[in-house]
Amino acid sequence: MDNQFYLQARREWDERYGDLVLGKRNWQITSTGLMLVSLILALGIVWMGAQLFALNCNPRAVRLPAGLQAAT
Repeated sequence: MDNQFYLQARREWDERYGDLVLGKRNWQITSTGLMLVSLILALGIVWMGAQLFALNCNPRAVRLPAGLQAAT
């Protein structure tokens, strides 16, 4: 008799709160994925900035205007 009571209570809990638990889990997975995408994009911006900084600091890199390009 007691066992039936607990099974009914569990079914009731699943009906009321089961969707909330699954919804929370879905939002956690989504937010984790978005944080990873943001981290990858931020690292890409830092990498691009480092490449531009290295290009600007190179004393042998001579940039001539388009009309003064050396013929090769």
